[in-house]
Amino acid sequence: MVEIDSCPTKLKATSGAEMSQTDEVQPNRRSSSRRETHVETIMKDAKGSFCRGTIDDISEEGCAITIRHGHPVLERIYSIKFANLEIQAGFVAWTQDGKAGMGFLAPLHPSVVDSIVARFPPVEDTITHPTPR
Repeated sequence: MVEIDSCPTKLKATSGAEMSQTDEVQPNRRSSSRRETHVETIMKDAKGSFCRGTIDDISEEGCAITIRHGHPVLERIYSIKFANLEIQAGFVAWTQDGKAGMGFLAPLHPSVVDSIVARFPPVEDTITHPTPR
């Protein structure tokens, strides 16, 4: 947790360390951009607990998953199986409102991400409209 001092140029962390205005603050530490997709996945931890869901976006370094079954545990390592790839190892970086952010322990090659996005495009929200006559 970060608390803002009365002075707008300093932030104080809960550990008591201070950051000056010149220190770099990076709200998004991803070095590669996420790309939308729609891939069914299953996650399994070392204890045998599993989660099922859909990968909504992916990058070389991780993905966001909408969870349909199970409850991923923050910072736990999971084996992640999707898109007929070899099983990937990843950790749960965040969970919120039925979603989980996963970080891969070994990054995917950019061409693998390209292939996944091409094979599994995002699902468009479709609304049924009457056909004009």
